[in-house]
Amino acid sequence: MPVSPNDVASALAEQSWTFAKTMPDNPHEYIDRKHWVGEIAFDAVVTHIREHGYKLPFKGRDYICLDVGRHRYWTMGDTLSNTWILNRAVNRQR
Repeated sequence: MPVSPNDVASALAEQSWTFAKTMPDNPHEYIDRKHWVGEIAFDAVVTHIREHGYKLPFKGRDYICLDVGRHRYWTMGDTLSNTWILNRAVNRQR
């Protein structure tokens, strides 16, 4: 079921994000599917990002990103059923 941009923004804001210590050269945070909370499903948010986002190249690969508020969100691009991490970083100018 499609979700609105406002629903996505609310769902993203209520998550507890973890800093990705393994990539200090690319500071960002992530949330694991199993720690996702709230009424809006993880899969619905990932689908919204992929349907409404834009391509952004990073280290030779394109990622689908979506800017929401002051953050940029993306996944690693695997199939929906195999996507278990959602990333975010403070958004910088494209």
